[in-house]
Amino acid sequence: MKQKKSAHAGFTLIELLTVIAIIGILAAILIPAVGKVRETANKMRSSANIRSIAVSYATYSSSGGRVRTLTASKLDSKNIHSVAEFLAKQVELYDASVWIIDSDPKFIEFENEGGDIPAVIGYRDSNNAFQTSTDWTTRVPLGYDFALAAGGNDPATTTPLTWTRGLTSSGTWPKDSPWGLGGHIAYLDGHVQFYNDLEGEDGQLVDPTNGQPTSNILDIHSSNDIVRAD
Repeated sequence: MKQKKSAHAGFTLIELLTVIAIIGILAAILIPAVGKVRETANKMRSSANIRSIAVSYATYSSSGGRVRTLTASKLDSKNIHSVAEFLAKQVELYDASVWIIDSDPKFIEFENEGGDIPAVIGYRDSNNAFQTSTDWTTRVPLGYDFALAAGGNDPATTTPLTWTRGLTSSGTWPKDSPWGLGGHIAYLDGHVQFYNDLEGEDGQLVDPTNGQPTSNILDIHSSNDIVRAD
């Protein structure tokens, strides 16, 4: 007599292996897609942040009835944190997250070590005096380099003002930069573009002395005027 299969019988080994294989295939498809979506979202946020920096600088530069530029003599120290503090004080760019790239390996390491993440760079006290936030220290890794003395007669559409940290004179970003490959550049007029590198067809800068394409940021800004985050 043929025995009926129990209603409570479990999966066979073959069925379990099949299910595991299907899950593995789905994971192989979905995980890279999710990672790509997350990276795209992070790049969009970084693009908006670096644009905020450029627009804030333009506000400072054009206020007061005359064109002004930020020079090293106006900073407490020649570092990127002082640039951020200056813009916070002058044009109220208080949000510290604007200067931070979450995917930056240096920032991730800082977080993992229990570093304090500042909400704001500073604030105005009851006397309207600017006060630097206690959490805002030079230990917090920032994600952008900045060009001092930019503005004045510099062509606004082709002069880089700030860019993802790590850009080299060869027009590339190193593997330990925030995106591992490429970075954003914000120009004086506030427009932002992402480049994989500045060589070949991906995108080149313009040398203001001759109007020719260049991949070397030092053809545009003196090394003494570039404040690097690293």
